[in-house]
Amino acid sequence: MKTAIVGIGGVGGFIAGKLLEAHDDIVLIARGDKARKLREKGLYLDSDIYGNIHIQDVCVRESLRELDKVDLVFVCVKNYSLDDVIEDLKVVATKNTIIVPVMNGIEPGNRIRQALPHVKVVDGVIYIVSFVTGVGHVWQQGQIADLRLGGDKEGVEVLKDYIGDALPATYYEDIVRQIWRKYILNMAYNVETAYYDNTIGQLRDDEKKSEEYHALIEEAAEVARRLGVDIRKEDTDDIWNKFFEYHYDATSSLQRDIRDKKRLESDIFTGYLVREASKLGIELPVTKKMHERFI
Repeated sequence: MKTAIVGIGGVGGFIAGKLLEAHDDIVLIARGDKARKLREKGLYLDSDIYGNIHIQDVCVRESLRELDKVDLVFVCVKNYSLDDVIEDLKVVATKNTIIVPVMNGIEPGNRIRQALPHVKVVDGVIYIVSFVTGVGHVWQQGQIADLRLGGDKEGVEVLKDYIGDALPATYYEDIVRQIWRKYILNMAYNVETAYYDNTIGQLRDDEKKSEEYHALIEEAAEVARRLGVDIRKEDTDDIWNKFFEYHYDATSSLQRDIRDKKRLESDIFTGYLVREASKLGIELPVTKKMHERFI
């Protein structure tokens, strides 16, 4: 089974490291200096759960188009890169290809389905703290690496057999709810830390900012419910309670990207919600206020 992993960042690098322990039919898609260093030195995954993993000999290609065929594709890129990946998939994907987007936001799976209606899409969401510490080096931090999958039933069965115990995952019938749960958590966390350029602890110390964090959660949940998603009070309560569990000095990827003047994924958080709320006739005062900072 020919597998490709597109995007060897914190999430893609973790998935690659775990699967490469069990399979040798995996191609990493990376470009430029990253591709060169992966070919020279391999992939390093330093995991608080699984220990240190080094795969010396890895197959690297700069584009999916270099492959004759591909059976399984994990897409782990930023949302602004997804259109390019889709164009590559149009060239190599067949009706038997399984595509697994493990990305931020609500829309990646549906964008792939719309562009490639003949493929099998299995939606993915992962709870993990993992990041690149150097080219070809990924650190998975903490004791949580929770991959949740669901969607095309035939694709799910193939994934279960292929992944096995190499990459522990849980399979859900209600994967849309799981994606929204993660989205709401991720949105509130990224947006408010970036808006104020505060750590989570600094937000907690400020009563007004804490109230706004809670409002971000509830505003996003209202959009989800109006869209027919079964987001429950237990979901929003759990997301709110996590606000008090994060490390005091925790920052977000959006916040760090702003500091480093990198291209931002802010539109998938506030932009998506503001657009959907406008269609539904819902007011999102806190989300809209913070969205205007990122326009």
